[in-house]
Order: sequence, then C-alpha cells, then structure tokens
Amino acid sequence: MPPMRMMVVPASDVDILDTWHVSGLRGTGSHDFTISDVFVPDERTFKIDDHSGIDAPVMRVPELSLSTLLFAAVAIGIAQGALDEITAIATAKVPAFAMAPLAANPLFRNHLGSADAELRAARALVYGEASAAWGTASDRAEFTLVQRARFRAATTWAVRAAASVVDVVYTEGGGSSIRDDNPLQRRLRDVHALTQHFAIKPDTFTLTGALLAGQDVDTSFL
Repeated sequence: MPPMRMMVVPASDVDILDTWHVSGLRGTGSHDFTISDVFVPDERTFKIDDHSGIDAPVMRVPELSLSTLLFAAVAIGIAQGALDEITAIATAKVPAFAMAPLAANPLFRNHLGSADAELRAARALVYGEASAAWGTASDRAEFTLVQRARFRAATTWAVRAAASVVDVVYTEGGGSSIRDDNPLQRRLRDVHALTQHFAIKPDTFTLTGALLAGQDVDTSFL
C-alpha cells in the first residue's frame, strides 16, 4: 500500500460533490470532493501517524484514539437525547388499548432503568479512557499499542451500547416512533449510521485481543 498523506488546502480550491445521501447523520454534510491542478506545499501535508507540530496534550493523542473517543461521545449524546425524549413522552403517552400512561407500565420501567444503567456505564468507560489518554499525553509518555487498542475497543463497545439504548427507546416509543416528526426515528438512524464507521467496527475487538495475547498483527490503523 502506498503511504497515505493528509493535505490541508483552502476551501476555495475544493469542488464539493453532492454525494451525501444517507440514512443517518445527514447533517454532517460529509460529501465527496475533488481537487484539480492544485499545488500543496510539503508543510501543509502530514502522515496520519506523524507527531503534531502543535505542542498541546490533545494533539499528542494518536489520531484514531482521539477520533474514536469523539465518535463515542456523539453516540452517547444521541442515546442520552433518546432517553430524555422517551422519559418526557412516557408521562403523557397512553399506548393503544392501555388504561394508563406508558410510564405506569412495569415492563417499560424495567427497560428504562436498564437502558439508563447501560448508558451510564458507557459514559463512565469513555470518560475513564479520555482521562487516561489525557494523562499519558500530559506526561509526554508513549502511547503503547495495547493502550491504543484498548481505547479503540472501549469506544467501539460504548458506541454499540449507545445504539442498544436507542433501540430500546425506539421500541418503547411504539407506533409513533416511525413518524417523520418524531425525534426517536432520527436518533435511531443517526446512531446506527455511526456504528458503520470503519474505526469502530466489531473487528476492533479482534485486534485488541490479538495484542493482549501477544500476537504479531498489523497495527497500521491503530
């Protein structure tokens, strides 16, 4: 594989292609783009594993470790919004053929309590990993391969936990969840779009397990 370099260019040098037609995270506007006949000086290029020229702790965190922590934060925010919305809905919504609001249903209460615990566990894990990354970066210490793999595994788990919470909330919302004006269907689409990112795919656990077992594996994108 040829070496991969990132390049920074003025926005005026880029032609945006209207290609971001997707099920979720539509607001990110992650369109494709083209650049033609533009010279990029070497000082505006870098490899993904280069050391940053900016001397700040956050810039010393390996790129994929940092990015996946941010992905997990987005997923947790989506799930927390879903929990907040179903909690508000449950006090007023009376499901079909029910005699009381959704909040009075014991099974709903059980699912809500379980989902809340799962999301708090995911948030605590991500906060802990972020704190560990900040400590290593602040101490100017080396990020080991195992540490980086654990960051990736933790954030992969947290994103999937957040998606699980949204799945529960969406189901508890009943038939109204499918309506275009119901925020729960948007949160369902958004969180599952996030789970599709290559950096948090389930095989991340395989890489982490291999390193924990002392195996020699490709760590190019760790």
